[in-house]
Amino acid sequence: MYKQKKHIGIVPDFRQSPPVRGGIDVYSLNMIKELSRSVSDYKYTIFIRKDKTTILPQLPENFSIYYINPLTKFNLIDIGWYLFLLPVIASKKKIDLLHLFSGNRRLTLYPPQKTVSTIHDIFQLYETNVYNRKQYLYFKWIIIPLLKKGHNFIAVSQSTALDLIRLLQISKNNIKVVTSCYDKEKFHQVTHPKKSIFEKYSLDKNFILYVSSIDHPRKNHINLIKAYAHLKKKVKDLPYIVCIGEDFFNSKPVYDEICNQNLSNHIKLLGYVPVNDLLEFYNSADFFVHPSCFEGFGFPIIEAMACGLPVVCSDIPAFREVGGDVAIYFNPNSPESIAEKLEFFLNNKIILESYSQKGLKKSCQFNNWTDTIKKVLSYYSECLDNNT
Repeated sequence: MYKQKKHIGIVPDFRQSPPVRGGIDVYSLNMIKELSRSVSDYKYTIFIRKDKTTILPQLPENFSIYYINPLTKFNLIDIGWYLFLLPVIASKKKIDLLHLFSGNRRLTLYPPQKTVSTIHDIFQLYETNVYNRKQYLYFKWIIIPLLKKGHNFIAVSQSTALDLIRLLQISKNNIKVVTSCYDKEKFHQVTHPKKSIFEKYSLDKNFILYVSSIDHPRKNHINLIKAYAHLKKKVKDLPYIVCIGEDFFNSKPVYDEICNQNLSNHIKLLGYVPVNDLLEFYNSADFFVHPSCFEGFGFPIIEAMACGLPVVCSDIPAFREVGGDVAIYFNPNSPESIAEKLEFFLNNKIILESYSQKGLKKSCQFNNWTDTIKKVLSYYSECLDNNT
């Protein structure tokens, strides 16, 4: 007897304009790529905005696309589409399981079908002033209650899983930890970098690299700036800092702090750079710094390690999980601590090579999206077989 294929609905979250730039964008694209390459008994429908389809890979016959509402900004109509219309459309499409790739930002209300929600972080519970009041109320009164009612979660790290259990009292039996990976085709060590970025971006000497959106206060640029200002008073020929990443939320205080510290010629905010240039930055910097206060994973840290770039970063659970003993850690709330660890790398350049080699080995733990997808497909099967 012919067995009808189960129908999986895929809801990626591409917040930035193509090409893919943010961590959740990276997750969404690589998940779709690997699902399209995998062999399974499922058919898939991707719910996606039409202008985002240009970044998708060529899809096999068991994939179809449903174009969703064209709104991009955080507003009531956009929220309403996910909460109310998506579950209705999914029901009409006879979706058996709906997978929301960004369950900490977008969820459905009382879905008529089974759902899996990938949770990247729940830092909104740590830092209440990250968003404006309307956005904070959305997370507090809509997202968090829906998360507490959910049954099937994929956490991208053990750190995020523990937050779900500790802060939202979600049962560990409802959480599957499936660690994210980096794109090894895009990020790898280059023995002899072209150095074309030096002319293209007007770079003229050694630099320290930070890759992150400018998102104040979560990404913690200001404490990094204060730490650099402190170091500049005592370290001769201090390498400047290159920050790569677009303005995302409340970026003005970051620019103001650079001006207040008179560091415009020493801290360069380059915005978005193409991925080929980013690879060259990773392979040309002295070392990598990541002072973020709250994260659920650490794509840039793994990308840096995969390129052989030593890492100094915040002592937070997610970074400890991905960095292990191959990174140097500081207190992100203390500019003095940040400065101390930066100075340690600056004054001990001989050990940078050992951290480079250890990082290369560590990154191999995160370079296989194929294994990640096998775990996701196994979880689909488990959820479809259960009554939740």
